[in-house]
Amino acid sequence: MLDANEACDDGNFDDEDACPSWLGQCQAPAVCGDGFVWPDNGEECDDGDDAEYNGCDTSCKKTRYVFVTSEVMDGDLDGIAGADSKCQSLATNAGLPGAYRAWIAGEGALESPIDSWGVEAFSGAYVTPCGTAVTYGWNFTSLMGAIDCDENGLQAYLGDYAWTNVRGNGKRYNSSDNCEGWIFIYTFVKGGVGRVGQLDETWTQYTTLICDQLAHLYCFQVGD
Repeated sequence: MLDANEACDDGNFDDEDACPSWLGQCQAPAVCGDGFVWPDNGEECDDGDDAEYNGCDTSCKKTRYVFVTSEVMDGDLDGIAGADSKCQSLATNAGLPGAYRAWIAGEGALESPIDSWGVEAFSGAYVTPCGTAVTYGWNFTSLMGAIDCDENGLQAYLGDYAWTNVRGNGKRYNSSDNCEGWIFIYTFVKGGVGRVGQLDETWTQYTTLICDQLAHLYCFQVGD
């Protein structure tokens, strides 16, 4: 039953349904943007503002960060785990939320982002700290916006290289261009790289570098 000051009343005290009832005090039916998460209506988040890419977009879908590292490094990354650790450390020090992994693939067929991250179900936007939407969901063969912003929100590095050995679909490019598992920098060993700032698949699959040369990493948020 509706009281005089109520816009809805479904007879429960649940804030995560069609009528936010307790903190919302039954003031209005649930809508995206009211600050209350309504999962049954497809909302993943609701921060109550109209900012598009701040962790929760205007359709109440979660967003995640992606950046190119401010630091460059040779191909001895201490393996994939070491590269992941570098991404996480840079993100944490920059105040970015969540868990991060490096967009690189190793020697094994399953040592690739699509085979090891477990995030293909994510359908929200990947955005840079500069506020650029890169893509929605697992769609990296071509990008909406370039990954040319570092963890600190500095937009730069166009034309630089980033260690990858990854195809646009997230699979390993090959078993050889990975600096021997990202642990060797001998002059005869090579690693696959992408070119920073590109929108086609060359952002991730461009050429190879000798592993004693310096390149960035691409870092993706993979969890909250």
